[in-house]
Amino acid sequence: ASAVTAVLMSWCARAALARHRVACKRPLTQKPAWHRTGFRCSRTVPAVSHDVSQCVLAVDIGTTSLKAILLAPDGTALRVSTRGYKRGTHAGTSGCSGAMEQDPEDWVGAFCEAARDVFEPFADASPAGVALSGQMQNVVLVRGGKSLRPALLYSDVRAVGEADEIRERLGKNDARGGSIDIDAKLANFKGAAAVLSKWKWLPHHHRAF
Repeated sequence: ASAVTAVLMSWCARAALARHRVACKRPLTQKPAWHRTGFRCSRTVPAVSHDVSQCVLAVDIGTTSLKAILLAPDGTALRVSTRGYKRGTHAGTSGCSGAMEQDPEDWVGAFCEAARDVFEPFADASPAGVALSGQMQNVVLVRGGKSLRPALLYSDVRAVGEADEIRERLGKNDARGGSIDIDAKLANFKGAAAVLSKWKWLPHHHRAF
């Protein structure tokens, strides 16, 4: 799950940062939503003494929105932005209950908008680094830098049958012919929300497989 998340966030960051310099020059289509309290979220230019090249852009790809904050070396929050996703969370087209999907391109779009909000006073300045955090065990199919279908979120539990099959097969591997406590053996519950269950579910419901 960690590897899947790391690959996803790396792809998302590369795609969004590539668009940033173009996106930040476009006029704002909507006012950014400032949802975080405790921060100074004015749209005025911060003190000139802050060198953006020494700052870090922290980004959280959350379930309901993407949050971005530009932090100075002393921990000062210079700019903050929260951007929702265009389509939000939806049930997909499978018709199955338990569906929870999001369009990865919406994550990239939200990143571009948030980056534009945060860096607006700084023209083409670039931060020293980008720190990313995101959702948990989402499954995202990517080819050529583009997502092939909406992401299956960590909360998607359609793969009930696949989860039962996994538990049944793994539970019969005891050399003495007995059953294995899968949860204890793997220290990782293989329910319908697990990545492996989702991988087994996808071939039956997505033509890319």
